[in-house]
Amino acid sequence: MYDDYIEFDNPGEMRVSSLDFIQGGTSIARNPKIFDAFIRARLGEHTGSGGYRIYKTAGELKLRTPIISSSIINTKLILWKIPLIDSILKDMPEELRPTYKRIAEKLVVSYSDLKDLYASSYQGHNIINELVDKKYVKRSGKGKGTKYYLPSDDPSVRMSLNSYIQENLLGH
Repeated sequence: MYDDYIEFDNPGEMRVSSLDFIQGGTSIARNPKIFDAFIRARLGEHTGSGGYRIYKTAGELKLRTPIISSSIINTKLILWKIPLIDSILKDMPEELRPTYKRIAEKLVVSYSDLKDLYASSYQGHNIINELVDKKYVKRSGKGKGTKYYLPSDDPSVRMSLNSYIQENLLGH
């Protein structure tokens, strides 16, 4: 247990791929006899839905996407305890946070979507420029056509994309 996350570390490699673990529906017991005993005692199930439920619950709670890694030596699962946005904001200067939060909510914005956050246009442009300079945000276009958005490797973008895939492509 850590302040921001819980780490599970088990010996050995997973019996299914990481993708099968996340999608659910595949179950391969490491020890079929023990697993069968749990099934008969009604203390287990064959559905292979644990990974899917973990990722779905993390998304519903707006937590950072869990991290699963597996090798011959061990399998690690990291479950985050704090909301994704909080984990990003905690390392960001206070004055940049409202702008970043707004962009993370909408994913793509123009200055007019942000201007109510600032006391002046000067302050607003300074904050946006700092977010761009620190690579929290990207800029596209010029003048009134300028758009601000999160980089494709930003955790908020990945979480939105993962949610979209779960809901629309995997049928869950």
